[in-house]
Amino acid sequence: MKKILLIVVMVGSLVSCAFAEQHFVNSIVPHYYEWDKNENPNDKYWCGHAALKMAGEYVTGDYKRLDDLHVTMWYNSSYYRDKKVCGSMYCSRLYDLYMAAKYSQYNGYGKAGSVLRSVPDAEIFLQKVKDGVVNNLPPIADSSFEVSFGHFYVIVGYEEKDTDENSVIYLRDPIKPNPINTEWDTKTTVKKFLAGMSTRQFLFISRN
Repeated sequence: MKKILLIVVMVGSLVSCAFAEQHFVNSIVPHYYEWDKNENPNDKYWCGHAALKMAGEYVTGDYKRLDDLHVTMWYNSSYYRDKKVCGSMYCSRLYDLYMAAKYSQYNGYGKAGSVLRSVPDAEIFLQKVKDGVVNNLPPIADSSFEVSFGHFYVIVGYEEKDTDENSVIYLRDPIKPNPINTEWDTKTTVKKFLAGMSTRQFLFISRN
């Protein structure tokens, strides 16, 4: 009887260990602060700009300033230019980031293969995260899971749990002035992040 119990405990431990492994993109995604006074002197809500800057630099190697990305969105998106998101604060939508990633006009990244992917449920959400991590293409996404408003993050890693919803994702967070950890700044479950998403889409910046 003791042997049976020991085997059950050992098997249970092995299963737990199998689900506890963390997976990250190969190298460190740079951290940038959305309210960097050197690049955002007027304190605009530029979390989208900073998330685009982080993922964009990681994927393409191109360094861009937050105020440069503001100009990029201004000229490439009439919606952004008309300030229909949050008035004079020039908050960006995921689509504005997509335009800046896809087109080269006015200092855009010019990566025509950049795409928006729908993530309607936890299963597809986690699979897209895995795809991004494996291919070193960290997705940008919005969620209000830890704040009372829409906020952009870069998803840099994941940890599978017993269900897709309970699985953990690791994020770069531009609202934090300094990086919290070497590879990531905050983490949450797929369920919580998904519940706070307004667009239920990921932006993948392409290498070409």
